[in-house]
Amino acid sequence: MKKSRARAATVCEIPDETLQEKVVGVQVKGTEVLPNISNLTPNPNILTVYSDLIGLLSNNQGMSILSFYSRTAGLNVEVCRVAVNTDGVKQLVNMLCRAADYYPEKKQVEKQ
Repeated sequence: MKKSRARAATVCEIPDETLQEKVVGVQVKGTEVLPNISNLTPNPNILTVYSDLIGLLSNNQGMSILSFYSRTAGLNVEVCRVAVNTDGVKQLVNMLCRAADYYPEKKQVEKQ
């Protein structure tokens, strides 16, 4: 099967019917053109990985590292690591909150 650089293919085959009930999200079969998102052009050469867990390490210099992990038999294996500045983390949190329609409230610290 030939793939064009301007297209990306996502194929999801799940033979076990009991497993299909646990899958959350949209499954796309076949090939479709990736749209531009807010003037950002996607690169079809970059792999998409699935992540079960997300970790965040921040320092006091305004940088953070997002680590994405997949669960395997007995291990959590890091599959991707991204370094972003504090503004990028805030933008990511805002996008995730809008996508999930979930806006957590800040916990108030009790004064002693």
